[in-house]
Amino acid sequence: MDGSDSVEVVRPPFLLLVVATVSALGGAALLPLLQLSTHLAGYGLSSVVCFLFTARFAQVDQQRAASPVDYRPWAVSRAVCTGVLTAGLVVACLHAWYIATELAVV
Repeated sequence: MDGSDSVEVVRPPFLLLVVATVSALGGAALLPLLQLSTHLAGYGLSSVVCFLFTARFAQVDQQRAASPVDYRPWAVSRAVCTGVLTAGLVVACLHAWYIATELAVV
């Protein structure tokens, strides 16, 4: 063999999971602030952005696992994905609680 027959090694799309984690953490960082606009932004970050990136991670991960290339999965990637989704959901619920109470007072 001359080395040109090397198999491409593909790994899970970690960048998508990192962006989802950062969006959930960003939403959590906005929780102590008391403006309605920051809670709306935090809700958008921790729900929509986080959920979209984790869904895209799962989709790309599944496509790579089904492809004929040499796929090297990360053993805990599904657990981390579930944890990020749960964190995003909890943070989004806290923002939604503040938004609902703020609008109920008005």
